[in-house]
Amino acid sequence: MLIIEAMAQAGGVLSHVTMIDVEPKPLFFLAGVERARFRQTVLPGDQLRIQVDVVRVRRGIWFYACEAFVNDKLAVAADITCAPGGER
Repeated sequence: MLIIEAMAQAGGVLSHVTMIDVEPKPLFFLAGVERARFRQTVLPGDQLRIQVDVVRVRRGIWFYACEAFVNDKLAVAADITCAPGGER
């Protein structure tokens, strides 16, 4: 679950920094997780590389395809949805 949370955090940061012309910038919250697949064990001390790609943005809701790798091997894949939930 911590890896899914890290993916959602990375997606939220991506949304936040992408919206350079929007003020005030909204905060983004995890709205959904779909097709989560855990392909290998991730142990404490493993270096995790997270890749987040924007699939689409619809009505302010961001949809991402996320992958987490350990030693260049896919460990976790999931589709993450983040939605704005407030302002700073």
